[in-house]
Amino acid sequence: MLPRVFEYFRPKTLEEALQLLSKYKGEAKVLAGGQSLIPIMKLRLASPKYLIDINGLQNLSYQRTTDGHLALGCLVRHKELESFEAGNTGLHVLRDAASLIGDPQVRNMGTFGGSLAHADPSADWPAVALALRAEIKVKSVSGERKIKAEDFFTGPFSTSMNEDELITEISIPLVKGRAASSYQKLERKAGDFALVGAAAFLMLDEKGVCTKAGIGLTSVADKPVIAKKAEELLVGRKIDERSVEDACQTIREDINPPSDVRGSSEYRKEMAVVLAKRAILTSLRRISGG
Repeated sequence: MLPRVFEYFRPKTLEEALQLLSKYKGEAKVLAGGQSLIPIMKLRLASPKYLIDINGLQNLSYQRTTDGHLALGCLVRHKELESFEAGNTGLHVLRDAASLIGDPQVRNMGTFGGSLAHADPSADWPAVALALRAEIKVKSVSGERKIKAEDFFTGPFSTSMNEDELITEISIPLVKGRAASSYQKLERKAGDFALVGAAAFLMLDEKGVCTKAGIGLTSVADKPVIAKKAEELLVGRKIDERSVEDACQTIREDINPPSDVRGSSEYRKEMAVVLAKRAILTSLRRISGG
């Protein structure tokens, strides 16, 4: 099937893109990587009258450290994060997740910002953004605002962005100390959307006591979720297999995954516990140099 007729724009500046979004508010879609938008346009699940291609805005494709944060421009491709060097940032989860997204073609074209804006409840990056307590910067002709990741996703394929707003940057806090992270994913076949996905961030003091924990889950609800009870049970405790097991068992009580042809709700609950444990223990091994 072919998409319905639309008018195409390729703005040369961010200001021009925002003006177009304002002018055609509610009738336009933004094209970044196009790995989600183009297929649903071909199926006519989305039929925008106007398509605003922002790929010419190269100043939105960057990775830089500023004011204690890692700032990622919205047009950073999955492929670029697949080779991300975590160093002492603890952000191994970026490389983990990027390497599990789609196939090489998808990773070459798809963008971090586009994935967050699309807000697929089975996507990988939203869980990572939650675990890392990322902040999402959005902009319109009226100004700029910052939205915490936990407030950004409001439901399946929906966010707290207004129709005339565009994601410009994702900001991730950088920590100093013993930290690591991991993303674990269950998929039916390589490159598939997550049947369940779990992102974890862990920070320990010199005695092995957890000082900070983040756990984001995908494909377990109609939007990505934070396993807050599990996080709370980890912080202040010495991290070992027993404490991780105790914390992750609470996840089953706090999620209500859908049942579909790919897996039952109960199976997803069980795998959410398994993958969260795996992500936390992988982070622990990385802190220990494993």
